[in-house]
Amino acid sequence: MAATHIPTPTPLPLTFGLEFEHLLAFHSSLLLPLLSPTNTTILRSLPPTIRSALRQSGSQYLLTRSLYHGWALTSPTAYPHPFSASFHNECLAAHGCRGYADEVLRLETEVFRKRGGREVVVHDGWGKMREFGRWFVTGDTSLECASPAQLAETIGVERARSGEWDSGPVELVSRVLPLDAEESFEEVEEMLRILHGESDEAVGFTYKPFINQFCGLHVHIGLPPPTTTTDDDDDGDDETTTPTFTLPHLQHLAYITLAYEPALSLLHPPTRRPGGGINKIADLDLASNRDLFYPDFNYSRVDWNAVKEEEEEEMILEEEGDDSGYASGYKSDRSVYLKLPSPSKSVSKAKSAAVKEGEGQEEEAATHEEEEEEPTAEEDEMMLQSRFRSLIFTPKQTIKGLCALMSSKGQRGRVVNWTYIAKEDRGAARTVEFRQHEGCLDSREVGAWVRFCGELVRWAARGAEAEERMRRGSGGDEEGKGKERERLLEELYGRGVLGWEELVERMGLDGEGEEWVERRVEMWKEGGK
Repeated sequence: MAATHIPTPTPLPLTFGLEFEHLLAFHSSLLLPLLSPTNTTILRSLPPTIRSALRQSGSQYLLTRSLYHGWALTSPTAYPHPFSASFHNECLAAHGCRGYADEVLRLETEVFRKRGGREVVVHDGWGKMREFGRWFVTGDTSLECASPAQLAETIGVERARSGEWDSGPVELVSRVLPLDAEESFEEVEEMLRILHGESDEAVGFTYKPFINQFCGLHVHIGLPPPTTTTDDDDDGDDETTTPTFTLPHLQHLAYITLAYEPALSLLHPPTRRPGGGINKIADLDLASNRDLFYPDFNYSRVDWNAVKEEEEEEMILEEEGDDSGYASGYKSDRSVYLKLPSPSKSVSKAKSAAVKEGEGQEEEAATHEEEEEEPTAEEDEMMLQSRFRSLIFTPKQTIKGLCALMSSKGQRGRVVNWTYIAKEDRGAARTVEFRQHEGCLDSREVGAWVRFCGELVRWAARGAEAEERMRRGSGGDEEGKGKERERLLEELYGRGVLGWEELVERMGLDGEGEEWVERRVEMWKEGGK
């Protein structure tokens, strides 16, 4: 079916925010001035029993990691990160030492302070979505210190062998930036240039930012941040206005991201696709948004150990000598949703059960024979798309209900995180978070991904406007309008198996945007390198 192009509405004043998950390698000379109290001892050599207990936090993300590879410290921490402070002090009481809390975060803020640029502060992790006007660093419980092999690969074998180098995880968060302003991308480029800093020099560097297979780049797309109007009566009753997307706009965005999830996943490495995770990180942090749309299946309750036993031989282990226990991914680029029960087969089973209850044996046999027939991929996708439409566009849908449907009742660890859209806190930003991109500190790649996510949101806005025009020009009851909407959605977004080529055409991408998509797909074809 040829793509249906719809008029471009007045551009939305979209904004974006970035979360850069990364690690920072550093020389001990940068850490020592930051230790408090000053008599804190750095323990570089630890027995495996202690390393197995010291993690960045007690987070579920790290339960499958084998060892903590960073240095240990002998003083308490006052860093009030919601997931780490009590855990670190419990480790200190039990083992006489703890892992890093905010030390590496403060070290990175010093990098920015000494090299100029905007001020970067340490954030305690509470109320991140209320911080709009400044850059900050915060802890990230999905990351750990680099393994010895990873550290040596990053800074060189000789530096690693000196015993004076370590690393720690950091999440650098940008301020809210207008999407249509070129100055926004120039600011991102400048901040990343400062972060790379002296690490780009051939010799003499004392720190170096880098990423590993556990890092992600998260992009929040929203409207301008909340504004507060002071009450002239001076009674303290100030009014906070929080711009948010309309329900029809969000419904179309939800449908697009669901229908095109397989195609969008081709833009990313296997380890950033639903079920393509390593040591369950992506399984916990990048679950499919398609969960609640399977008739008899809940994606989040998969026994991942059982699923992965089938492909155990395909795992690519870390290079010899790395005792991290990590695996860098799978050779296969198949997404786990290809392993899911067929929606068509689920319906067929239901028919079979009804036959067994009251129909004749002859008809029962015919139904069983029908059940054995494997539905095609096209049939499966069309069945799912029908369910997407019926659940997303239900007449009684609300923004809160839609977000619960898309995020499995509040789970943020999805390919697209919808939980912030439904926040009832008037001071918090309402954003849709695109979480699938791998960790990245390249400003050009970051800019391309941000613009692509913005185009997805604007594509949905054009679709919502097209639906509104349709509704104004049609009569009839809700059932008739529902059928018209179904036809419109198929015209706008296609039906059946939807590939990345169709995505590019229907989004209206051309030039640099189209070339970027093609390059990403080719890069990660057959699992990538």
